[in-house]
Parts: sequence; C-alpha cells; structure tokens
Amino acid sequence: MNMIDIIAHNGFIFLIPILIWNLFLTPKLPVEYDPVRFDEKVPKVLLVLEHLFRTIVFLLPLLFRVDITSRTGTFGVIVYIAGLFLYFASWLVLILLPRRVWRKNFLLFSAPATTPLLWLTGIGLMAESYYFNLTLRPEHYLIPSIIFVVLHGAHSLFAYRKKEETSPGF
Repeated sequence: MNMIDIIAHNGFIFLIPILIWNLFLTPKLPVEYDPVRFDEKVPKVLLVLEHLFRTIVFLLPLLFRVDITSRTGTFGVIVYIAGLFLYFASWLVLILLPRRVWRKNFLLFSAPATTPLLWLTGIGLMAESYYFNLTLRPEHYLIPSIIFVVLHGAHSLFAYRKKEETSPGF
C-alpha cells in the first residue's frame, strides 16, 4: 500500500472540511458561543468527558481506511453529505439570522452540537478496516461518536440554560 493510497482512503480526510469550517467560522458565531462563555457553569466532569470523546472521535479515523464504493460506504457518503449540509446550515442560522429567530429555540441553539451525529455516522459507515491487525466493527467509531454528541448536546443545554438565567430579556 503506497502513501497516496493511504492518504486518499484515510478516514481523517472526511474531518478536514469540518476542521476548516470550525477554524474560520467559530469567530463569527454569536457571543453566546464564545468558548469561555459557552463553558461557564458547565460541570468540569462533563467538559473533561466531552473533550476526551472529541479527541477519540477526531483521532480514531487516522487509524482506519474508508471504502466509499461498498454498499455501506456509499450510503455512508450520502449520510455524511446530508450531515455536513445540516451542520453547516445550523451554523449559518446562528451567524446570519437575528437572535430573535434562534434565541428561544433550544433545537436551533444546540443544532451545531447535535447535527455532527449525522456526519460522524457517515464516516463510521464508510470505515472499512484498521491499518493494523484488528477487525474494525462499526461500533468502534459509532459508540464514541454517539457518546460525544450526547455530551456535546448536554454542554449546549447548560450553555442555553445559563443564557436564559443571565439574560432574561435575551
């Protein structure tokens, strides 16, 4: 297996658009999403677990190869693209629309934290095999992804409640 093949079929390649999006657009999010503010009043254990599972979910694809030509892999690409669309749209709602549109709607407020489940599931469905001698099972990626999204969603709930407590007229 040559290096170009390894890179072209590595699971991490599907995380690159997300990382680029987050890098450039996080500063454009409303003040409620500022990392320092977003983390206020969130239990430390939740923050630690969320960061742990985020790390697992973002590093694990470096260890596996994807196959987009298999039936499951092709379905994974479709789920991934749909998930990307919803994820990007959830950010754009927060960035482009006035606060009054999303400020009292927890589903819109938390969408950037919950929609990753779709694109993460897509990556998990595309996963074919590890680069080392261990059988890759879908749950190896899907379970940590689900746990991460649940923790990230809980984090959003704390941030949303804090927003409601500190900004009664918001």
